[in-house]
Amino acid sequence: MAISEPDARAAGFRLLLAKRRPVTVEELATVLDGDVETVARLLTNLDGRGSVRRDVQGRLVGSAGLSVVPWRHEMRVGDRRFWTWCAYDALGILVALEAYGTVISSSPATDARIEIPFRAVLAVRHDLALFRVQMWDCASVEEEYCPLVNLFETADGAVAWAEEEGRAGEVLTVDEATDKGAAEWRPLLIERTGHQLLAQTDDDCR
Repeated sequence: MAISEPDARAAGFRLLLAKRRPVTVEELATVLDGDVETVARLLTNLDGRGSVRRDVQGRLVGSAGLSVVPWRHEMRVGDRRFWTWCAYDALGILVALEAYGTVISSSPATDARIEIPFRAVLAVRHDLALFRVQMWDCASVEEEYCPLVNLFETADGAVAWAEEEGRAGEVLTVDEATDKGAAEWRPLLIERTGHQLLAQTDDDCR
């Protein structure tokens, strides 16, 4: 079966989630049951659009918003630590995993630290807002789109920041953002075999 870019992106996402470290092209090719040259070419195409990220050694360090190298938005699943390209990624991935954890971010308007604990699929805080910029035909999702998707202390603060930046989009509650985000990331947790990858059932994260 031919390997598509969505296949490579989703498999890379699952490997990063499972291994918590950079993933080699060879490891990804093994999971996809493909040849290294084909997988490397797919990653180059995806990297060029900001759909995945690689390090200087060519290893995969980010895919579908999930990162194993430090970024501005952090996602903790039990004692496991990840980062994401935008706040929406963190909310969606954590809830899709049905895990206990915490999303840690900051408001671009005030630099205030924002933490949202989750108990399975339920956010503990509901007083925050997320601004999700309207998608456009950008050259790089990770570099251009993601920096404009952030958490704010209030909905009014999100609206004011968006107006100052001259950006159109939507302001969501935390519950709305997690519902939408989880629906987007759940399919990425499904392997080609149909098996769904969920958070480990360690006592510290379930």
